[in-house]
Amino acid sequence: MKQFYTIVYCLLATIYCCHAQLPVSKEPRHHNVFENAWIRVLDVRIPPGDTSLYHRHEIPSVFLVLTKTKTGSQAIVEPARPNLSSGNIWYESFEEKPRVHRVWNNDTSEFHAMDIELLRKTHGDASSLPEMASFHLLFDEAPVRAYRIIADAHTNLHLTKRGTPVLIIRLTDEGSEVNVNGKQCKKRGDFSFIDAGQSIDLNYKGAGLVPMVFFELK
Repeated sequence: MKQFYTIVYCLLATIYCCHAQLPVSKEPRHHNVFENAWIRVLDVRIPPGDTSLYHRHEIPSVFLVLTKTKTGSQAIVEPARPNLSSGNIWYESFEEKPRVHRVWNNDTSEFHAMDIELLRKTHGDASSLPEMASFHLLFDEAPVRAYRIIADAHTNLHLTKRGTPVLIIRLTDEGSEVNVNGKQCKKRGDFSFIDAGQSIDLNYKGAGLVPMVFFELK
């Protein structure tokens, strides 16, 4: 009988979690730091030993993991895992089903990631970039194309007006500040959104290498 009640309790708990889970944008550890008609940028920070609430990912998104923190997760609904060939940066469409889960920090340092929800329902095509040694294509999906940029002391990049918006995010704390259209990106997670119809100037004069990700929205 005890085993029966345990099973019933687990089933009820699961049903409760399925109905009680929040959209990821409402989960307290996912901080909405920027939103417009194109994207919603969620800055994810989970302190050591802490656990997020159950939450739901259902909007096409790109994800960036910015720390090497040991984490765990418990999923109630889990879509097929993407091919993470680009390492700590990837895209998920959630076309077949959402992800409903919670995440905890198993480490002694903060877990830091970013979840960029792609809000547009229809997509065109971003004009391809000219071939440049500093740009490395990560993936090209219906709503977004992603490149990794490695800025060094000689980086002085100018791109003519783009037909669609661009989001640029710094991936490390190491190195000096990078200037993107007059905005300083000093630490990991700093970003600059460049609207359609604007040219892009990215300059770096510091020592060392600074990896960044360049998202072309469609």
